Amino acid sequence: MELNAPFKYEILGLGNPIIDYIMYVDEDYVAQLSGYKGGMEIVDFETIEALIKHHTVVQKSAGGSATNTIKGLAHLGKKCGLIGKIGDDLAGREFTLTLQEKGIASLYQTSPLPTGKAACLITPDGQRTFRTYPGPMSTFQSKELDPTAFKNVQLVYLEGYNLLNIGVTERAMALAKEAGAKVAFDLSSVEMALNYKPEIMFLLEKYVDILFSNAEESTALTQAPPAEGCQILKELCETVVIHAPTGCWVGQHTLEVFIPTEPITPLDSTGAGDLFTSGFLYGYLAKLPIARAVALGAHAGKEVVQILGAELPVATWKRIQDSISA
Repeated sequence: MELNAPFKYEILGLGNPIIDYIMYVDEDYVAQLSGYKGGMEIVDFETIEALIKHHTVVQKSAGGSATNTIKGLAHLGKKCGLIGKIGDDLAGREFTLTLQEKGIASLYQTSPLPTGKAACLITPDGQRTFRTYPGPMSTFQSKELDPTAFKNVQLVYLEGYNLLNIGVTERAMALAKEAGAKVAFDLSSVEMALNYKPEIMFLLEKYVDILFSNAEESTALTQAPPAEGCQILKELCETVVIHAPTGCWVGQHTLEVFIPTEPITPLDSTGAGDLFTSGFLYGYLAKLPIARAVALGAHAGKEVVQILGAELPVATWKRIQDSISA
């Protein structure tokens, strides 16, 4: 992997670079789909193209779970980089240009496969359901991870979708630990929690310092309500964060607390968890009290559900930054 970073980054993200296509659908349309409402299923290129052509696209942006979280951290002033694989096409070039404009090092390998795409299907209640063509990342292998990319990094953040590539998640976590970095991991979807439970539990116990989940994902993983799930998971890793519309469960070895947050009716829940993670991680790395880190995450999450997509305006990020020192 050739590292094209113009500066040294302190946070490294690993995830699928995806172009998000946001479109409105009704409840009946989602009900006839396979899988879970609010979840994610993999589709082939022809299927994603048909979905995009069949619906009116109201927004298109550079996305993917890890990308959204890293972009949020960059807006908060952190120096960040992203690794993975992207298409050698116009979409891939536009994607990396977007990252460069935000000061994010794009450490991607390229592939002849088209850049990944996601249909973000938004129902009237603001919930998003994904159908995703993974693109070049579907061919990413653990041997393509360059250990030098992890040097002097403070934190490595991984989305759960990396589990689709056998061995990649564990190898990346091992390289992070060898480099002395913290490891943060997001379950990403109910499907990942259900289909990869043994792998996830192993990774939590061996590598993960900070686990992020929503209430549905933690329940799928532990077969217990979020409060009990938090008790189970905090015995495996340093910090567990389970977020829900009414608040957040945080568990550490000697701490378990529910921190209420202000509920809000979403326009579009795309990126809510990703930007919550951005805010929380900023607070965590700044050694803010847990309640302040949760509040910062909740602030970012609250802002993003009031707009379409996961790209907050610069002025909104300025308000979030101002709240840190308030």
